[in-house]
Amino acid sequence: TPAAGRDDNGDYFFQSLARQLGITRRIDSRSDFEHGLLDFLADKQGQAFFLVIGPETISESLRYDLSALLHRATAIYDPFRVVLCGGERLYHLAHADGESSLLNSATVCELPGFSSMELQERAGDQSLSLPPPVSDLILEVTGGHGWLSMHCLHAWGENQDILFHELLMRDQTLMARVWSHVLSNPADHQRLADLLTREDLGEITMAWVRDSLLQRLYWQGVGKAKEYTLVWRSECIREMGQRLLAAITS
Repeated sequence: TPAAGRDDNGDYFFQSLARQLGITRRIDSRSDFEHGLLDFLADKQGQAFFLVIGPETISESLRYDLSALLHRATAIYDPFRVVLCGGERLYHLAHADGESSLLNSATVCELPGFSSMELQERAGDQSLSLPPPVSDLILEVTGGHGWLSMHCLHAWGENQDILFHELLMRDQTLMARVWSHVLSNPADHQRLADLLTREDLGEITMAWVRDSLLQRLYWQGVGKAKEYTLVWRSECIREMGQRLLAAITS
């Protein structure tokens, strides 16, 4: 997508998209872009793939306009495929209006956390040789959480006898970084205490989309989707929450 710093200029936004797609007609407005996109797809008989990265960095009005025109284009040209890569605001755009959502036909896919092979590649970038059993142990403790996994990797590079669970659990600053936003509302503490006693956090439904606490657990990375259920990312991360919450409420 075009630079976010100019995202309030809708005409520039769609002109930039047109250039990236190779649409040669003059684009002076949103409607010009939509007509240009439909002509572009007609020439290709709908055989096209459109990747949009970071749509949440643009303004809400442009996000809505882009979603609306892509919704119409995919309805007209079935082979046309669109992949939107984003985070929380994009997810809410897909679900906020239920069956009336502009993205109600979209398939939501969660980007996975680190795999063992990816962690070994990151280690190789730092001239470290990370044995698969060690990378598996890091991922067991962190649940694939990005920067927690990298924190463990850096620590292992300095001390290969380190115990990852103990490393994370004794670092109060690190635990607070993981959990601070989730713990920010005292009104949620009692419910959170109850959730922390459970193995999973319940089925992911439309009601889940409107549950602010469960949303924070997910988007802050302490919970993750497992099939159609929200679960804790790892037992270690759940223990962090229990320890911090107990310190706050005691």
